[in-house]
Amino acid sequence: GWTLRPRPHFSPRDPLYLLGRVYTPGNGEDLARFRRDFCSRLWLTYRSGFPALPGTPRTTDCGWGCTLRSAQMLLGQGLLLHLLGRGERPPPRPGTPAAAGRPPGPRDPSPSRPRDVARLVRGDPDGGTAAPGAPGPGTPGSRTSGTPGAPEPGQPRGLVLLVPARLGGENLNPVYVECVKELLQLRSCLGIIGGKPRHSLFFLGFQGDSLLYLDPHLVQPCVDTARENFPLQSFHCCFPRKIPFGKMDPSCTFGFYTRGTELEQLWGDLSQV
Repeated sequence: GWTLRPRPHFSPRDPLYLLGRVYTPGNGEDLARFRRDFCSRLWLTYRSGFPALPGTPRTTDCGWGCTLRSAQMLLGQGLLLHLLGRGERPPPRPGTPAAAGRPPGPRDPSPSRPRDVARLVRGDPDGGTAAPGAPGPGTPGSRTSGTPGAPEPGQPRGLVLLVPARLGGENLNPVYVECVKELLQLRSCLGIIGGKPRHSLFFLGFQGDSLLYLDPHLVQPCVDTARENFPLQSFHCCFPRKIPFGKMDPSCTFGFYTRGTELEQLWGDLSQV
């Protein structure tokens, strides 16, 4: 089976970078903030026991869905930025509305309506929680008012920008390592869909010569999001994993989020990398 390292080791000397933020591991409070920040990221993994995919007997994505899961984690980070902004959001405590699998506020009364990423993209976070494995577009929109797709006055639309790249031949060219580090330090960075050959991972930070990542290669039971009190624990991982830059597959996709006039700032940041 798959195993998770219970106590990841971090150098007390090298800063920890996580999606545009920097933490000092030698400082106990700062390290605790890093752990809360990391643990609040969306972790989407293989699932088993979901309804069979149309036209197939498949009830799990184990063995073939890792790239989709990595892409969903990146898109999920974009939705978090669009709807909530960038901040430390530790997993909700048991007993709170969020921990019970429902946001505070009205809930979609129709159990048959898909609770997928598309609803969040339409700006309806009160409608339910996105289900893992649900397909969604690559650009988050704005909260709707009246006509579907119409943003509120003054509400800027968000954009998820995906940049596929090839950073070498068969192996990562070391000349690109500093570029990858600089991109992960941008406040607009959503992470990297990458990994090792035939083994997708979601990179969201680094320390020294190692990337920090979330691994989708863990099979977890499907969560029925139609239930009133479905659990959220399986959507968060509190144990960062590390991989040397040299083991990173050169084929990857960078993600960035921007809204309104921030697009010009993003162009400026990218032109300096």
